[in-house]
Amino acid sequence: MRWRGVFIIAVLSWFVVAIPHPVTARPDFERRSGWHEGPFVLLGACVLNTDKDRNLLTGEKFGEDYTIGGSGIFGWNITDAIASELQVRAARVAAIFDGQDLTQWTVAGNLNARYSFLLPALMQPKVAWLPYIKSGFAFFASAVRGGSRNESKVATYGTGFDAGVGLELLIGHPALMIDLGVQEDIIFLEGKKSGPITVTASGVDPQLGASLSIGFHW
Repeated sequence: MRWRGVFIIAVLSWFVVAIPHPVTARPDFERRSGWHEGPFVLLGACVLNTDKDRNLLTGEKFGEDYTIGGSGIFGWNITDAIASELQVRAARVAAIFDGQDLTQWTVAGNLNARYSFLLPALMQPKVAWLPYIKSGFAFFASAVRGGSRNESKVATYGTGFDAGVGLELLIGHPALMIDLGVQEDIIFLEGKKSGPITVTASGVDPQLGASLSIGFHW
């Protein structure tokens, strides 16, 4: 619930930034059409939501609700405002399952359409702030590895959809790009069984995530 509050604050802050500010506006400055088209590549850190990692046989929780990991984004602006992007996030943390010290691996990804708001009030000749919204397809997989028994090799995975907001900072052209994004993935988990016995739960799992990345936009 606390992290949902953070998400709400982030969304409200995004709307504040997206409102044009007359103080910073440059009515005599206008970027040429096509200035934001082209590919971009970003690397950074992320927060992954992994709160469905519970062994139903023992009631034991074997990982963390939120983990810190790495993030990579490859995208392409088809127009100045519209882009497609592929984002992959991954994390590796220590976990305990059936009394064993194991490792939990988590991978999440998104294939999104992204729309940037090209607001003159947030653009200068060398710098541009671009608020954006995004939505698309999401996938998630989490597994515990390192145990001596098959029951310890627990996995849960699923697919779904996502929606998010963010703020992109461009400096120069080709541009140094800094990107901050917050999103909610709605994942339909498959769960995991050991024979006829259910080990991890299935069902709908809202997953809150965030990333801070840096890279280049050509």
